[in-house]
Amino acid sequence: MYLPEEWANNSRLRNKCKVPKDVRFRTKAEIGLDMVLNARKNGVPFGWVGMDCFYGEQSHLRKKLDEEGLVYIADIARDTRVWIKMPEIGIPERNGDRIPSRKRVLDGEPEPIEVQKLKDQIRDWSIVTGIQSERCSRSRSLPYESIRSRRDCQARNNGS
Repeated sequence: MYLPEEWANNSRLRNKCKVPKDVRFRTKAEIGLDMVLNARKNGVPFGWVGMDCFYGEQSHLRKKLDEEGLVYIADIARDTRVWIKMPEIGIPERNGDRIPSRKRVLDGEPEPIEVQKLKDQIRDWSIVTGIQSERCSRSRSLPYESIRSRRDCQARNNGS
């Protein structure tokens, strides 16, 4: 159950509403990830996880799904800048007086491209079945590319 942070940190409201002491604030993304992982642990069959833009823009959630080996389809804003291939990241060579100490995308790597421009370059479209049951099956033709956003690279830069 989602408990707003304001409520989680307000003992008067918690007591009035009899919120158990062990319930703490968790983001909607944390709750959603737990639901997916628990479904898998309990044997609920699914082929992929679908996310709207709210969840799709959260790089930590996408990273965790990747780490868990789960396939996902995430809606992201059309002006999100992405790479199809993860660029090389490292500490650049010294250039002048300053000695670089932070990782970043290295010189010579391709620039990220906005999703809205990338879609016009995609030649392979895949049929993705969104709803499948005994009574019906709904499919949609979608462009398929595995991409990495700038936030993904920033998280990787920070070692997370």
